[in-house]
Amino acid sequence: MKLDNSPRAIKFGLIGTLVIAAIVLAIFNYRSIPFWPGTTTVTAQFSDVGGLDTKAAVQIAGVKVGDVTSIKLRDDHVDVEMRLSEGWQSLGSESTAAIKVETALGKRYVELTSAGSGQLGDVIPTDRTTAGFDLVDSLNQLTQRVEGTQKAQLSSAVDTLTDAMANLPPDLNVALKGLAGGAQTIASRDAGLRTLLQRAGTVTGVLAARNRNLTSLIDDGAVLFTELNDRAAVIRSLLVKVKLMSDELTALTDDTSGTLPSMLTELHRVTTTLNANYANINKAIAGLRPVITQLGEVVGSGPFFSVLLHNIVPANLHGQQPGSIGGGR
Repeated sequence: MKLDNSPRAIKFGLIGTLVIAAIVLAIFNYRSIPFWPGTTTVTAQFSDVGGLDTKAAVQIAGVKVGDVTSIKLRDDHVDVEMRLSEGWQSLGSESTAAIKVETALGKRYVELTSAGSGQLGDVIPTDRTTAGFDLVDSLNQLTQRVEGTQKAQLSSAVDTLTDAMANLPPDLNVALKGLAGGAQTIASRDAGLRTLLQRAGTVTGVLAARNRNLTSLIDDGAVLFTELNDRAAVIRSLLVKVKLMSDELTALTDDTSGTLPSMLTELHRVTTTLNANYANINKAIAGLRPVITQLGEVVGSGPFFSVLLHNIVPANLHGQQPGSIGGGR
């Protein structure tokens, strides 16, 4: 077969290849196509999106309805663009958005809550959004600030404040003495607090490193609990059916309590009669054997058989006929 290498054929080939590639991309990414029927795009403005990633889930009342498609930094806020495939029709004009923690290790998602009448617009402003709280970052910041605190300066500041307030009223003086005692106690436990916060930072790092393992463990536990619940439901259904069968058997026994004894008595009589006649039937079968054997010997001598009948009156009552063998002449 001769190939057509003309410019016209090459042009049509390129166009066909591009069309096929576009169709394949549309099939696998049709939900991400703007203005695709059944989907909508909503932008929520957050003051802080710490820990939120693209591809994060978007939920309404605990049900996933979409994903985060992009996160863009603006002047005084962050735009989080979300593509919703279902449930967005029920969101009111005053709906709110909040960044929440999905797992114990900090995985985040966006929770939408419907409020107000009418239909939700394309943008949820910052006054109707709530930023998430990052426990790991907060612990790290607390650890750094405590490590940067000078024990001597803190004690000196508290002592200076105590001296300056020496002439205050008695009640306030007692309160300040208690504050000074608290400061001294904190200063005396400085090494212990530093060690505690350092270990807390270590634990936080270990948890972050084991994020996937712990998430998998939690997911497997959820699967196990679901399976146990299913087995419990099956066992409960079995027990209910056994109870119903027991009730039916009890009712059957009550209904046949009058006729069942007489029926069993008749059955016992029939069984007794059959047992009594069993020996007679065996004897009859045993006696039939020689009769069948003799009958076979008689018939087996030819296409006839001879039978000797005793005490039968002769058919010829006139004696021997003349001319017969042994007869008169």
